Amino acid sequence: MKRFYLLLTSLLILSCKSTPDSPTTDGSTLIVPKDTLVLSRADSLQILDLKLSCGCGFSLQVTGAAGDTDVIRYAPVQQMDSILSQHSIKFWFSPSLPIAWVNQTATLNFLAHKHSYSYTNKVTIKIVP
Repeated sequence: MKRFYLLLTSLLILSCKSTPDSPTTDGSTLIVPKDTLVLSRADSLQILDLKLSCGCGFSLQVTGAAGDTDVIRYAPVQQMDSILSQHSIKFWFSPSLPIAWVNQTATLNFLAHKHSYSYTNKVTIKIVP
């Protein structure tokens, strides 16, 4: 009987190993309700709520931003290092900027942390006339 428990424990430990190439996850995902946000003159501010599929608390960080982040701005609504069940990011631009009406796009990459687990996702923000 002891051999059975030892074998079972060994199999569980081996099956939980992850490779350095991929983040360690527990099967949950970082949910971004829209993969693309569209900003316009009539709606120049939007808030995006990010959650984990498990509903657990997590901290969040932006790991990269590409595109025109001088025109398309973003800021967390809550402290990103706080452990919350939902993090909100607001995105906006100034409709009075003439450059804003030239098709601008930005992409943000997110990394969420829960205990020793990590989750990634991204969002693209577009300005349309």
